[in-house]
Amino acid sequence: MPYILRLFPKTQDLMKPLAQLFVFFLPILFFGACTPSLTPPYRDYRATPRESALDKAKTAFKAAGWEVKDGVATGVIATQERQIRDFKAYKILVKLEATTFQSRFVRVYIHAYRKYLISGHKGKIPYMERHVIHDVLHPLEAALKNQGMELEKRLSTDDKTRY
Repeated sequence: MPYILRLFPKTQDLMKPLAQLFVFFLPILFFGACTPSLTPPYRDYRATPRESALDKAKTAFKAAGWEVKDGVATGVIATQERQIRDFKAYKILVKLEATTFQSRFVRVYIHAYRKYLISGHKGKIPYMERHVIHDVLHPLEAALKNQGMELEKRLSTDDKTRY
């Protein structure tokens, strides 16, 4: 038994629960600090006048500087892929898609990829990173707002204020 515990015998009784508590909370603290703040890769917008929500989104895409093309199905619009960042080892490429639901809502999907320099492989980014939000989402939201579309509040409100 260590010398300090011999001097204070009651300390040993106190140390055991504290050590168990520390061992229990250590993984929670470690993994909680290492997880990124995940933001979903889409946004829902509501057209204030109900008519032509998808046309308004198409106009907003063009106003934000995106080259619009037809989507994979009717009722879907898409954009050409665009490079937003170059990190020497990989590039960040983004493509947008929009579709309507319930006739007055538009869901805008942000498809972000990392294209690696050496292999040429494209890997999907499953959440929106900070630079994707700043370079893509903020100008797009301003253009959508000019078209009379509002961000639907069903999303968590901290997504707008997080960055």
